[in-house]
Amino acid sequence: MIDKIQYIETLIKLIELNNDQTWTPTFRNLRTGGYLPGGGAGSLNDWGPSYTDNFQHTWYSDFYGIMRYLYDDQLRPESIADYKPIKHNDKYRILRCVDCNGRYQHPSRFESHVAMKFYRENLVNFYNANKLIEILNPLESYECSAIKLFRDWLKSEYNRMGIKIYDFVGAEYICPYCGRQRSDTEHDLYKIEKQLFGKMKLNHIKNNAGWHDFE
Repeated sequence: MIDKIQYIETLIKLIELNNDQTWTPTFRNLRTGGYLPGGGAGSLNDWGPSYTDNFQHTWYSDFYGIMRYLYDDQLRPESIADYKPIKHNDKYRILRCVDCNGRYQHPSRFESHVAMKFYRENLVNFYNANKLIEILNPLESYECSAIKLFRDWLKSEYNRMGIKIYDFVGAEYICPYCGRQRSDTEHDLYKIEKQLFGKMKLNHIKNNAGWHDFE
């Protein structure tokens, strides 16, 4: 059996915190036996929460996807290990400019890797302690000391590998290295791999990787 109350209250809080309140009544109705409707374009399945704060948008949007996966399929929290974004989170898709070979990644994609690592390692513990909803407290998640350390470590690995964390969308797709706009790019595969004595290292695995390489 799963604790549906924890799932429901956490989902409701996620929706209440987001900028678009269209679906708030629908989620609140879960408390009295309501359900989440399916459908195509324009339906709840075609919608996702949005948050003004950049950290919240990445962390809470990712968490919403996890919670819908668990709630919709009535899964125990341990099933998070089979959720695709979690399962393949050690594989990093890095853009490379074909013109100059400069490598970069969008900040939200970078932060999503940090978030998914946290949820994989901590969600079950929060659930078992009957405080799943407390993951939404920044001090318990994206501002906690362990995550700050991992974020700093990952940034140092990016620097070591010559990868910029760069908002290329906001910069209108201008390469941060050669300055070309809408230059052709390829996706290179990097992966976090464990070393001796529990250490980790970000390694370059493959240039011009296909989508199947990341799953």
